[in-house]
Amino acid sequence: MKGKVAGLFLFFSLIIFVLLSPIAGWASQEEKLLVAASILPQRYFIERIADQKVQIEIMVPPGANPATYEPKPSQLVSLSRASLYFAIGVPFEKAYLGRFFQINKNMVVVDTSEGISKIPISSIHDLTNGENGKSHGHEHSQGELDPHIWLSPRLVKIQAQNIQRALSSADPQNTKSYQKNLKRFLKELDELDEEIRGKLSETKGKKFMVFHPSWGYFARDYGLDMIPIEVEGSEPSAAELAKIISIAQKEKIRIIITQPEFPSRSAKVIAQEVGCRVVPISPLAPNWRENLLLLGDTLAEALKDNSREETKP
Repeated sequence: MKGKVAGLFLFFSLIIFVLLSPIAGWASQEEKLLVAASILPQRYFIERIADQKVQIEIMVPPGANPATYEPKPSQLVSLSRASLYFAIGVPFEKAYLGRFFQINKNMVVVDTSEGISKIPISSIHDLTNGENGKSHGHEHSQGELDPHIWLSPRLVKIQAQNIQRALSSADPQNTKSYQKNLKRFLKELDELDEEIRGKLSETKGKKFMVFHPSWGYFARDYGLDMIPIEVEGSEPSAAELAKIISIAQKEKIRIIITQPEFPSRSAKVIAQEVGCRVVPISPLAPNWRENLLLLGDTLAEALKDNSREETKP
């Protein structure tokens, strides 16, 4: 109860801050459409379509966790005059989108996941309970769908089209420019998809471990199996860790992908036991294209080694 009261107090305090904040400096940006989005990779998508025609406010800053981040008063000031909010389905939005709308009821919330068929988030329990060993994520809660749709070039094509339509609706005078940029971006995404597919052409069916299961769509797209370490959003217990180590040994895991937004202690313990590499790659990196290529190169190197090892007599 005290937590709820404290949360409401903070929320209304922020609203008062927004309403009383000076509006000096608005004129310098008023010629541009102000749009907001949740995570850094979305900036890349919006910029590829809007070019220099919009001002972009990203809510979750570098290094922050989209599941726990709380917006700063200065961000709420920006939101109070934003025309569009590009939602993508991260946990942060469930807690705050309704509150954002109370601050700016003229802001249009655009669901960039519209048209995407999301996959369920599976769990390490799928393996420890004796299932078939194929895992594309973990279980935040029973029946929850994987929100990490920005890590698949094919799914980003759908998001890009949703972004373009919203920009054109809010700023019709620049529609032709947005459409032209979208066409170019879709071509770039196809080329990126083919480049990653080429890198991973010899790793079909291979397994890799992650702490937080961000890379489920990437794994699905390129024929890989992702095994999560995290158990229902937390570090595994000692007993669970022992089971995961056993799985890693059985599956001949050669690489564990971690990310700076989450702890890596258990990943390091597993790596020490099985003799594999731990490589940090953030799914929230702002250099989105280069980041996916980095993951492709990293997995190709590690999993090709695994393939060669398995073919030894």
